[in-house]
Amino acid sequence: MERTRYPVQSEEPDNDFLYKLIHDHGFYRVSKDLVQVLGFQRACFLSAYIDKYFYFLVRNPNNNGWFYFTKKQEMDEFQITLFTLKKYKTEFIELNFLETKIEGLPAKEWIRVKSNTLKTLFNSYENRRNRGTEIEELAVLNSTPLKDRFSAPVNKIKEENKIKEENTMVVTFSKNKKTPISERTKQYFPLAQYLAEIIQTRKNIHHETSTLKMWANDIRMLIERQHVEEIRIRKALKWYKTNIGRQYVPVIESGLALKNKFENLEAAMVRDSEPPIKKYSNKPERIMDGGDWYYLSADGHYYNTDDPKCPQRLQNEPV
Repeated sequence: MERTRYPVQSEEPDNDFLYKLIHDHGFYRVSKDLVQVLGFQRACFLSAYIDKYFYFLVRNPNNNGWFYFTKKQEMDEFQITLFTLKKYKTEFIELNFLETKIEGLPAKEWIRVKSNTLKTLFNSYENRRNRGTEIEELAVLNSTPLKDRFSAPVNKIKEENKIKEENTMVVTFSKNKKTPISERTKQYFPLAQYLAEIIQTRKNIHHETSTLKMWANDIRMLIERQHVEEIRIRKALKWYKTNIGRQYVPVIESGLALKNKFENLEAAMVRDSEPPIKKYSNKPERIMDGGDWYYLSADGHYYNTDDPKCPQRLQNEPV
């Protein structure tokens, strides 16, 4: 006989307390069908997540059903150990009842209930019961481990998701397929040679091809990882060629040094581009001597266009 209502009054005074205990605020709603399928503990655990899901769905609709729940909050809420918490949550994630992600600073675990999966699986279970399945068969089903009860439909869902992910990976790989590193490095070899030539103007040293290849790789990383345009590197090396050895100019004698000191090198270029010191401001920008023009440099000296330090030559030299 099915109970339709609880008695409001009773001869036993404690019965009123029991009635209030399960009907006052602050209780969890657990479906009997959910208990039959999952067992009481797991049903209570999943019901609590469903309750949180709707709570935050109403209050934070922009999160699309996602909510965060720290492990400490979960353990305090459910009064269970960390081991039991991980066990149940892992089961529900594997069965695709829940999905999780890590986001935010500090990082938080966000949770969402997979309503579509739960609907599909429990409708299948309900239809099986409505078809008049034998009591013995249902008893065997309820006594089997949770993962085995839904293994067939869950595995089908996982297989479909795996196929979708593989197809997505193939498309993504074909779109984002990159040129091999060796090929990308090869195009920066001339810049490495240019740097070697600049160094050789100050030092009598020979650089092996293998060394220049390493320098080219350093230049590639400077361009690809630090997003420095190649034209900026060319301009910096061109300036360094005429200012190598000067005071406050970074010492760059390798590709690695160029990568690590590039910001300092550009800072030195900016300082050098500032107006000349006032003591040279009364000098003309150029003078003629012996039929040739000499141009005033930032150091206060005049240089002919044949001289590498001539500012006019530096300005007209191609990058």
